[in-house]
Amino acid sequence: MPYIAAQLKERNLPPELIVLPLVESTYNPFAYSSRNAAGLWQFMRPTAKYLGIQQNWWYDGRRDTIASTDAALRYLTYLHDRFSGDWLLALAAYNSGEGTLKKAIRSNHARGLPTDYWTLNLPSETRAYVPRFLAMTKILSKPERYGLKLPELYEEINFDLIKLGERIDLIQAALLANISAEEFYKLNPGFLRTTSPPHGPFIILLPKGTESGFRARLAASPKSSWQPAQRHIVQPGDTLSEIAESYHLTMKSLVYTNKLRSTGIREGQILKIPTGISTNQSALPAFVNAQHRYRVRQGDTLSGIAAKHRISTSALAQWNKWPLSKLLIPGQKLVLYPHS
Repeated sequence: MPYIAAQLKERNLPPELIVLPLVESTYNPFAYSSRNAAGLWQFMRPTAKYLGIQQNWWYDGRRDTIASTDAALRYLTYLHDRFSGDWLLALAAYNSGEGTLKKAIRSNHARGLPTDYWTLNLPSETRAYVPRFLAMTKILSKPERYGLKLPELYEEINFDLIKLGERIDLIQAALLANISAEEFYKLNPGFLRTTSPPHGPFIILLPKGTESGFRARLAASPKSSWQPAQRHIVQPGDTLSEIAESYHLTMKSLVYTNKLRSTGIREGQILKIPTGISTNQSALPAFVNAQHRYRVRQGDTLSGIAAKHRISTSALAQWNKWPLSKLLIPGQKLVLYPHS
């Protein structure tokens, strides 16, 4: 919140807009909507692409605090200017889409009606969206009036922004920063894998005051200790085709790289991965990868898997179209998170 507040001030935007991510995502950068909007600002993929937010197998800028905030504030500025400096119309367009709002305005024009937000015929979600934003703004400005006691908020930005030019294993980056992998990914939710994208430069966030120590330890470490590993250890039940699919490779490339005589593989076998993708996926916190799949093991239950990965049992059942009362089958693959 302090970072967004500073960005609003720098761009001469209303400070009340700090409430918008609260309305959109409850300030959860890992949030996904039922329509596959993602991140603090809940961008749909087409809108994010239009705004220049990077999205690929390695990284989703919609979940990146810095990238998504920049795009959201640019977009809000554009909508404010596009709709004659009216912030209520800008917010309505942010929620429903610019085209929907223009159509509603044209319809009122044609019937000789006013074109302010309160008069337009908008989707029910948008009719509730702006009042929700206004109510939240009012409540947060004077919580005591409504019998609320809010938690104390940071007043200063609590992270260091670090630009790196070379690819790095992100689990090792966390170790070099003396923080846990979970803390690292909470600060850097845009990363979908355990390694940074192949092509830099890129930015990571670390807790405030840790940059100098991180850079010193990075400089003192051999590259081989922090660059992505290039191997995969075969797990029980793995097949070559599944491994190739998980790394976005062809089976032919795996066979060729590993000089295999057939597609048969054995548990514990080490395979070279031609793309240099890290094999530390097990160290990745479960909430990070929105396209993660889980292979059911003997004795697994829906509720047990859901609890382990911090999701609700009903959501897990819904995403996999699997009745709550039905037993799981060993070897079955479950989608742990909906994906776009």
